[in-house]
Amino acid sequence: MNKIFLVWFPVFLFVTGSGIDSPVSDSSIQKSTSHFFSQPVQNIHYSSKEEVHIHHVVKGNKLYVDCKVNGYSFREDNESKRVKVKVEINGAEQEYYSAAFVVSNLKEGKNKIKVSIVDTTANTSIQSKTFEVMVSK
Repeated sequence: MNKIFLVWFPVFLFVTGSGIDSPVSDSSIQKSTSHFFSQPVQNIHYSSKEEVHIHHVVKGNKLYVDCKVNGYSFREDNESKRVKVKVEINGAEQEYYSAAFVVSNLKEGKNKIKVSIVDTTANTSIQSKTFEVMVSK
């Protein structure tokens, strides 16, 4: 009985386990189906085609922004592929040279925000995201 368990338990884990740790949106998932002992098994292949990810959270009157730019850096020692973040809040523009930052003192009410990732060598915008946030006291 132990020999059967030792042989089939790893097979069971191999068939049922996916090994996927991070959630990804359904638009970047390619699914294919194969059969093992007449049980359908899904193989999932993830591909991230997005070059830039911009996430934001509002807490109180503060805006927390986190950016991920594939193939670029925010570090000062990387001059060839360096980027910065331009943030426009209700027409007022600010610049940040880090991937994550906090914008404080948002005004009460609706705020229109545009976050742009800019290549510092070519001074061109790689991607931008525009959104509105509501701040209440």
